[in-house]
Amino acid sequence: MAPRLCSGSSHLIAWPNWLLFLGIYLFTQSSRPMKFIAPTLLLFAVTASYASEGTCDPSWLKKIENACKRMSSQAEAANCRELAQRKADQLLNSEYVKLTAVLEDQSKLQKAERDWIEFKESEVKYALSGLACETAAEMSMTMCRDVKFVTTLPMTCERLRQIRSHLESSCNGCPPRKTAGN
Repeated sequence: MAPRLCSGSSHLIAWPNWLLFLGIYLFTQSSRPMKFIAPTLLLFAVTASYASEGTCDPSWLKKIENACKRMSSQAEAANCRELAQRKADQLLNSEYVKLTAVLEDQSKLQKAERDWIEFKESEVKYALSGLACETAAEMSMTMCRDVKFVTTLPMTCERLRQIRSHLESSCNGCPPRKTAGN
């Protein structure tokens, strides 16, 4: 069983919350700690909403959208959106691993996931085609990051719903599940 990998990456997106908190703590110890208060508070708010409402629920998406709009700079808003995307990716990874664990043959799901990742990346390229976002330096521009977020988060949430639907399905014609003896 191979866990779902982040598109274009060879590592799992599964950062423990304590590691994110440690990173933010280290940032707040810098010479300009006020710059990092809003993202720190947002991280706690997002984590709390993640636990109480669930990533990708409509209310969670609305909270993220509103919280990111309230950031004091475009860069902070982009960081806020990236944090939301990371949380959605973490949950998608987790649900994908659960689904592969119950299937007799994971190969078709793995192919579907690779195809979905390729589709998502193509969709982002299309969305960015009107902007100068080809190089890494250009991709770090706030507008490029925003367009990428607006494209990928809804797609990730939709894929999460699909994976959850597959997890909950037990029907004739569904991919065979492992039996208790397997």
